Formats: sequence, C-alpha cells, structure tokens
Amino acid sequence: MTDLREAVAPAPRGRDRLPWYGPGFIWIVASIGSGNVLFTPRVGSRYEYTLLWAALLVMLVIWVVLREVGRYTLVSGRSILSGYHALPGPRGWAVWFIFVPQLLASALIVAGIAALVGSALMIALPGTQAMYAVGLTLLSCVLVVSGRYQAVERVSKWIAAVLIVSAMVTAAVVRPDLSAFAAGLAPTLPDDFDAYFVVPWLSFVVAGPAAVLWYSYWLMARGYGGGTGDGRLEGGAQMEGDAHGDRDGDRCAGGEDGAGERGGAGPGGGASDDADAEGSPRSAPQATARLRGWMRIMAVTAGIGVVGGGLVSLSFLVLGAELLAPQGVVPEGIEVARDLSRLLADVWGPAGFWLLILCVSVALWSSILANQDGFGRLYADATLLLIPHRCLRWASHIPRLARGEPGDAARELRLKLANFYSVVVLTLAPIAVFLLARDPVRILSIGGVLAAAHMPVIVFLTLYVNRARLPEAFRPGRMAVAGMLLAGGFYAAVAVIFFAGMAGSDT
Repeated sequence: MTDLREAVAPAPRGRDRLPWYGPGFIWIVASIGSGNVLFTPRVGSRYEYTLLWAALLVMLVIWVVLREVGRYTLVSGRSILSGYHALPGPRGWAVWFIFVPQLLASALIVAGIAALVGSALMIALPGTQAMYAVGLTLLSCVLVVSGRYQAVERVSKWIAAVLIVSAMVTAAVVRPDLSAFAAGLAPTLPDDFDAYFVVPWLSFVVAGPAAVLWYSYWLMARGYGGGTGDGRLEGGAQMEGDAHGDRDGDRCAGGEDGAGERGGAGPGGGASDDADAEGSPRSAPQATARLRGWMRIMAVTAGIGVVGGGLVSLSFLVLGAELLAPQGVVPEGIEVARDLSRLLADVWGPAGFWLLILCVSVALWSSILANQDGFGRLYADATLLLIPHRCLRWASHIPRLARGEPGDAARELRLKLANFYSVVVLTLAPIAVFLLARDPVRILSIGGVLAAAHMPVIVFLTLYVNRARLPEAFRPGRMAVAGMLLAGGFYAAVAVIFFAGMAGSDT
C-alpha cells in the first residue's frame, strides 16, 4: 500500500512561484533560537573558525532532511508523524521512537531558554533570574492555552529580524580574519576538542529535530500541494520562533494564508482549467507533473531558509571569534547574557547592549511560546495515534481526526490534549528543571545532546517511510538516499563521539 494524496493543485509557474518562496525567509527569523544566540558565539570564542566546516556541513544535511520530510508530506498529503505510524511492524513503534525522546528534550529546551531569558533580563532590570524565568514560562503557558499570543508572535518576529540584521551588520563591521576563515573550511578538529561543548551547537546551529518534524506541518499549513488531501492528524504546529497555530480555531493544514483543504489556494495558488472543481488532475501523468513542480518549489523554499539561517549562524560565529576570543571570554553560567551582550556592545556601545538584551529577551520568549504550542500539538497528534481509541472519551470522533476532517468535537479533543501537554510537559516540568539547575548553558547542553542522539532516528525513519510508503515514481533516488545516509551518518558519528568521550572521561 502506498500513500498518495487524492487531489493535487497545479504547481505555480514563473513569477507565481515567488510568493511560495517567500515563507522560506521565516526560517531566517526562526533561526534566532538558543543555538545561534548562546552556542554559536561560545564555539566562535573558544575555537574561532576551526569548526566552520562543521557548520556548513550541518546546513547541507539539514536541507537534505527537510527536503525528504517535505517529499512525504507533499506526495501523501499527510504529516510525517502519520507516515511513521503507517510503517510495518508493531503498532506505533516508530511514533514511540519520536514521542519519548522529544518529551525529554522539549522540557529541557524550554527550561534552558527560560533560564537564558531570565539571565538577560536580570542584568538589565530589577529582579532575579528565577522571577523572570518562571514568570515568563507561566505567562507563555497562559497565552498559548488561551490562544491569545498572536500579537506577541507578530511583534517578536520583527524584533528577531532586527537582531538578525544587527548581528549581520556587526559581523561585517568587525570583518573576519579571511585567512583564518578560509582555513576553517578544511575538516579538522581542534587539539582541545570538547564533545560536550560542541555537540549541542551542532544540534541547534540551523535546525534541531523539532524544526525538522514541524516542517511537515508547516508545509500543510501553507497549502503546498493544495492542502491536506487525505491527510491525518494535521495540526498547526510550528518551528521554534515561528508560530503558525491558532488555538481558538485550531486551524487544520491548508487553513493558513487562505489555503483550502483542496485546490490551489495559498500564496499565488488557484485551480487551473485542466483541473476539476476540487483541484483533482484529470490524469496520473498530470498529477505526477504537478507534484514534481511542488517538490521543486518546496526544495528551493527550504534552501532559502537554511542558507539564510546559516548566514545568521556565521555572523554569530564571526562575532564570537573576533570580539570574545581576543578577550578570552567564553559565555558561561547564569550570567551568560552579560558576556553575550558584548557581541553588540563592544561595537555600538550602550545602544548595542540594550539592543541585544531587548532583542534576545523578546525573540527567545517567543521561542518559549512556539515550543509550548508546537510541541503540545505534536504530542497531541502522537497520543491520538498511539493510544487505543477505546481508551479515549471521544472515541467516536477518532476516525474523523484520522481523516484530517475538521469538526468541533474533533478539534476539542486535540486541543484538550495539546493544552495538557503545554501545561504539564512544557510548563511545569521546565520550571522544575530550571529550579534544579538554573544554568542555561548546562540545561541547553543536555537538551542539545539528546537532540543530536535523536536526529539519526528521525533521518533513517524518514528515509524508510519514503522508500516504503510512497509510490515508486516519487521515492527518493540514489542522490537523495546518499544524502540521507550522509545526514544520518553524520549525526550518528556526532553522538558516538560524544558518548565515547563521556565514557573515556569516566574511566
């Protein structure tokens, strides 16, 4: 049995493709997460440009993985999580491999980001790190559960964009050492290589496992391919720092930007004369051509986001190497934001200090909101896939959810589950983690290690899904398979190096 969507909208051509490329720039804004703000300057300060090649390799493999996740969603009209669930074997085994590790990682990520925001606000305003970290986490939960955080999200995007521009302009002003920069392109490891120091950076430098999983939902929400088709359990999850969900309406995929459940709605879409009223093509070759057109658009969109996010990462690497390294400053501890403030303050003075504190605080607070909402929806979908229907109160509505059909009772069920996870796993658990550790570097480092160990699972499951569930005409070819094997092998090697180093240090 293969997964193939029932309806395919005509793929935009020529200039009509530009609006569909535009959302890729959201990835640039979304890249302002813990990886760039915290770990990239730390790596630049300690190793300067020695690991530049690793950052470029991560950009490549992330693009490959996003393209394959997008392949399944475009061809099937389903979320990648539904694809994992459809794999042969014990019921839901692959979803469990996604669900459990992400439960642990998400609580650590939210706790670490909250600790980082608290450390930024406590050096600029009266109050303690705990007051700001716990207070903002609780406030975020209230906004997410009530569905009233869209205004914060819109403002935070603009502020994150300001931070991006500021970092890139500042990096251009300080100008990297070109000879050292060029030397960093050669794959080498520094003599004092510390896996615990580097691995979290590799996990977050462009996009972590969560962003890869959410990319599937993002494509459906934007209407790529013409909406959800016969998709199942489609939700409005989003990437870190880029919320698309709507808790009041619980938008199903295809509902954003005017995208309908069928047809070519969305930016620049619309049914053409060679499609019927529902957007279904009149021939299999026509459907194949349309899907291939959408896949090219999706690949370019992902490339725009990855390259843009990579440029942001390189900017922070330059700032760490050129501003922090000469002073011997490696940001550490609960006052890590004080060291990070030098990234702009050393060039622009007090104005740079306040700009970084403001932008980091708002942008990362938005990341807390996005994680609480996006992870909550992902976990709700996983729960609906995993738990036997007889165990759920609204069991009669599960078939409707599985078909991706909207409905008040079906939406209510998913929303209640998402709210449960937002409160328990993404608010109360992170607060407990923060109160135990408080150090954003330590918390996010552990989360980054979990993410690095989990990425090979996502990579190989995605490759398995695409080879096993998609029609032969749309299965990944040799180059795509080679790219996925490279991606999975890279992250597997990173995990092995880390755990081998930890075992060696214990002995």
